[in-house]
Amino acid sequence: MATPAPPSPDPSKPSPSPSTPPKVPFLDRYLPDYLAHALRSPRSWKTFARCLVVFIVMMVLLVDEVSLRAMGQAGFFGLILSVMLPPNMAVGLFIMASFTLLLGMLLGWAWGCAAMAASLASRSQTLLASQYTTAQSLLVPNVAPDAQYQAFVFLGLFLDPGASAVFGVFFFFGTFALALMRAYVPRFTLVAIFGTIVLDVMCSYGPLFPSEQYTLASLFLLPTSIYVAVALCSILLIFPESMNHVWLSTLTDQILSPGLTILTCQSHLLSLRPSDPSWSQTRTSTGLLGRKMIESAQQLLGQTGMAELEVSRGRLGPGDLKVLAGKLMGLGSRTLGMMSFGFLVDEVTKSDPNSGDANGQEHDTSSSEPQPEPKQEASTTLQVPRPNPNPKSRSKRTSPNTSLPGTGAVTPLSAARFDALRAKVMRREKDHGHDLDNLVPLLLDASGELLAACERALKGRIDWLTYVNSTRWRGSKSLKEEEAMYDSGKLEAEAVRTALAGLRSDTRMRILEPFERFFDPATGELLPELKRSASERMFATHSLFLCFVFGTTLKAYAEILLDFTDATLELQRKRMRNRIWFPSGFGRIGRRIFARQGTEGTGLEIGVSPVVASTEEEDTTEEVNSVADTEEEDEDEELIRVPKPAPRDPDSSPPRTFLGRTYVRLTSVFRWFMRPQALFALRYSIVSICFFAFAVHPITVYFNYANRGLWALIMAQTGLGVYAGEQIASFIIRLSGTILGLLLGMVAWYIGAARGDGNPYGIVIMTSAIIAPLIFIRVTGPPQSVVIWLMTGTMIVFAVGYSWVDSHIPVLQNAGVGVFLAWRRAFLVIIGFACAFVVMVIPYPTSARQVVRKTLAGTMEELGTLLSVELDACIQSTHDTQTHWTKMKDKGIKIIGSRILKISQQLQSILPSMGAAKFEPTFKGPWPAEKYEKLFRAQWTVMQSIALLNAAMSNLDISWLHTLIHKTPFFNPNFMQDVNATIYIVARSLRHGYPVPASLTPLRERLIYHDRHATILGGREHVQSEVLSEELDASPGRVEGASIGLRSMTLSTLKDEQLVFHSTAIVGLAQLIRTVDEITDIVRELCGTTQVYPGIDVMRDEYLGMEEAAIRRMEKR
Repeated sequence: MATPAPPSPDPSKPSPSPSTPPKVPFLDRYLPDYLAHALRSPRSWKTFARCLVVFIVMMVLLVDEVSLRAMGQAGFFGLILSVMLPPNMAVGLFIMASFTLLLGMLLGWAWGCAAMAASLASRSQTLLASQYTTAQSLLVPNVAPDAQYQAFVFLGLFLDPGASAVFGVFFFFGTFALALMRAYVPRFTLVAIFGTIVLDVMCSYGPLFPSEQYTLASLFLLPTSIYVAVALCSILLIFPESMNHVWLSTLTDQILSPGLTILTCQSHLLSLRPSDPSWSQTRTSTGLLGRKMIESAQQLLGQTGMAELEVSRGRLGPGDLKVLAGKLMGLGSRTLGMMSFGFLVDEVTKSDPNSGDANGQEHDTSSSEPQPEPKQEASTTLQVPRPNPNPKSRSKRTSPNTSLPGTGAVTPLSAARFDALRAKVMRREKDHGHDLDNLVPLLLDASGELLAACERALKGRIDWLTYVNSTRWRGSKSLKEEEAMYDSGKLEAEAVRTALAGLRSDTRMRILEPFERFFDPATGELLPELKRSASERMFATHSLFLCFVFGTTLKAYAEILLDFTDATLELQRKRMRNRIWFPSGFGRIGRRIFARQGTEGTGLEIGVSPVVASTEEEDTTEEVNSVADTEEEDEDEELIRVPKPAPRDPDSSPPRTFLGRTYVRLTSVFRWFMRPQALFALRYSIVSICFFAFAVHPITVYFNYANRGLWALIMAQTGLGVYAGEQIASFIIRLSGTILGLLLGMVAWYIGAARGDGNPYGIVIMTSAIIAPLIFIRVTGPPQSVVIWLMTGTMIVFAVGYSWVDSHIPVLQNAGVGVFLAWRRAFLVIIGFACAFVVMVIPYPTSARQVVRKTLAGTMEELGTLLSVELDACIQSTHDTQTHWTKMKDKGIKIIGSRILKISQQLQSILPSMGAAKFEPTFKGPWPAEKYEKLFRAQWTVMQSIALLNAAMSNLDISWLHTLIHKTPFFNPNFMQDVNATIYIVARSLRHGYPVPASLTPLRERLIYHDRHATILGGREHVQSEVLSEELDASPGRVEGASIGLRSMTLSTLKDEQLVFHSTAIVGLAQLIRTVDEITDIVRELCGTTQVYPGIDVMRDEYLGMEEAAIRRMEKR
């Protein structure tokens, strides 16, 4: 009987033609995504209008003579606040932001008053009397004594060294505490910044006065209070928004709508051929959109508690938002898993021998098999090379795709085996007509109905939530129309259920049509000639299993979408009319505000880059229980609870005496001062004290006052960063914004003021017109992208405001207007940043590069721990009752999914540090940014693999779970120990910069080793020594050459739905293992390799070859 021929295409079924991707709109081609979206959003324009009105009102108050005299010399500070903290938030959130702003200023004022009281108590009365005598002798007749005494104060006539020292002590500890608050509690960034500004005023000018001047802080408090009052009125009267409204808008615009786009892109992907270059482009853009969606989901979950603190009108209350928030984690996790199919297909396409493998090597198209390596003459002496920790110098001598013997990396023979396996699988699939290019159209035919139903259901939910959010006060439909909307939603949900049931029963069989010809129609067994013939005539199932991956992830996504749809339909049934919702609780608001992690954004951490733990004392690897902040009960957490081992001191036993325990605590305090946050606070205080000493020195006191040295101090404090790269990048951005802002400020001043001291109408109109685009960017852009525009707007206000104040209020020293003032202010900014830069390098700069390296090491350990936790829970289920597995699927897997999203957010948080690390100066050589980017992407792939495994596990029944665990080598305890040890060793090598052990064998080789030993054990004395074989089995029951646990592949097994989930779990594990090997190679390039042993490496291959030869001979018997 002849070998079955590939099926011919059915002419009755039109082949799907690739759909043309939509044309990119003009705004999307030339503008950032956030700006293009904001220009189309009516809500963005409303918010911009409110913020612009507030700015114009503050400008009017500045140019009005009465209000200007009431606000004083810093009257323009309210204008600066209208740019730095515009009313672009919900009412409740802005009230909280204003509260933290005023709280910080009051704290700085209180500490400054305490410093002034202490300094007055320490002031020498004898010296003070002599200073008053000197002042009286210097009085000029016919001149107001008050004005002369004011001049004497700022000339430093009443300075007292003892009082200044007291002020300096208070100033040091006050700035140190506020800097720690800024570094450790991102929610209180406003408190720290503005508290420091008020403290600067109190401590810089306080020592100059001979008597109590507790109202010095009013210089900034009055303009701030006026701005807060104006902003609150505007936010209540001009397009007011509740936190409830903002929450729902974020849900629909930044989470559900991108999710709908990702869902639509899946249909577009399936309409393309995987070999088409546009496949990879579409998949990459979808991946970026998915990461943004997950980031938005994390921020939205952090704002859920804020909605409980306000009075709002609408259909959905705080409790309803919690219900929706509870579904977001699962929806995001399933979306992440669904995108893994495109990535897996990309990997297969890139490793196609006809187009060059993943490493970029061109293959000979005449033969798919890799050419054997030429044999080398054996050396008469054993050469033991020295370990080379410098990967750059090593790469000059060796190809990046080959490894030296004994390095522990994939040897040429080892790599050839897997290259040959991939080539063999691809050749078989193309010969039999079931490669990806042929299966993907069938996959679209099988899943197209469910994809379309999910799109309609999700769009319907988006439309309903948008309708609910936009009809809080008017525009609601009649009761009959509401019931029709509800019925439509029920029909959409029912369509998803019907399509899902069809996919699970009938439609998924369409993708199996090319494989039915390999089985006997009567018995369902493989055709006899396939069993008897050579292995080359056997079909392969790798592409089929990849299609199963899409089916599994789509099923999981459809189920969580149904859960979300049912929840919203229940709310739609209950909430037919709008009502007033009152605050429901303040329980967790303190914890959310004081949260150290910056991932749960509340909107109060404006312009703050997340601080990531980077030292051994503050490990990024948290306890597994603390990775996720879930609302589940403790008994649910017991499913996956793993205690964190407490490290011990190997040089001493635990302290037993009071003196020993005290010493341990003291050493921990000293170690704490070496952390990045503590060093940042010390530098913050040191640079503050340096400017303070300049401000109170008798020689420089008047120079500091006349040239507004206070602003140089503020610039130094705000420009100081936790890490060197962050500070250098900030310096470049802020200096660029300063120059641009001062230039635009001079344009606004000279056009508005003409040749005089300023026309109030012209100043208001010109300044508002020039700064309006910057305000639009400020209120619509993410904090990390608007720093330069924020600085530009602040400098415009600085130039115009100071010019107006100096020309309309009598001051002791007038700096001029326009260009005469601008260059002085620019010089102040440069001085402040220069001093911050000097302090940064003393005693040594805190490197953002180490932060990236140690954080990636920590997340790698965390991913390894999470994988072990999930696999351990699954193994326990096979030895426990059915109840344990049911509970694990119902609750445990969902908790793991939420932890996956937490780790993804932790990975996302280091992206700013990766950008800042490129700016750090170094004398050793350039930072290998591309390798760290590869490592970042590889860890993201590991996370996707765990999400894929999670989706598969949630559908396996207990019998197939038993097959997966006890019949496949992936759960072999020895192999699991190899995986855990590899992840731990690689993570620790990366954390400490140690070379990777040369004995670390690739996990794919260990997988084959354990698989073949699980089949049969061979003895060394029965076989001859031979080199490691290049042949790996490519039969249908294997993935990556390892068994998937099936006794035989039959048609009934192929049609079993559980095989879909089983093979998805296998593919996820295989992908994870390949990625861990890739991470190991990357870390080897970064950290080097330990002592190499070529003889042991060759002997390892010989022993493995002998064992595999024994297995093959025993199988032939």
